[in-house]
Amino acid sequence: MMTFGALTLCAAKYPVVEVDQFDAKAEAKAPPEIGVKLTEDVMKKLTESKNYAGILRSGEKPADSEAKIAKIAGTITAFDAGSRAMRYAVGFGAGKSKITVHVQFIDAASGKVLLESDIENKFSGGLSVVGGDAAQVTDGLAKKILALANKTLL
Repeated sequence: MMTFGALTLCAAKYPVVEVDQFDAKAEAKAPPEIGVKLTEDVMKKLTESKNYAGILRSGEKPADSEAKIAKIAGTITAFDAGSRAMRYAVGFGAGKSKITVHVQFIDAASGKVLLESDIENKFSGGLSVVGGDAAQVTDGLAKKILALANKTLL
């Protein structure tokens, strides 16, 4: 993205990104709120990066109808909430939560898959006083998805 005075130009191959709601396979045993939280975390990371002219939810239309749009879609394939008590009492990685997602980056116009990958993230509580909530595992995963988006869509 380049800025000239008040004018900002987005040099991305795909300046607009649509993020589908992340769903979960039944065998992943992930609570529904984890998919919602991951979707929100991915949208937040994409927006904070300021690399894209628009970030849309599934079904939203871009301000520029001519903009190239990439879609991010994903399925949670594995989830383990771990043990908050173990993260708090023991620390050192005990009781860590873990999430694995199969993510696809898709050209919205053609439906062509640009990249697909399985991404995993673990959360061990970090510096949390009470072990941290297992839902925090999605923040680290969203950072990894952003890194892949930047390599694929910029």
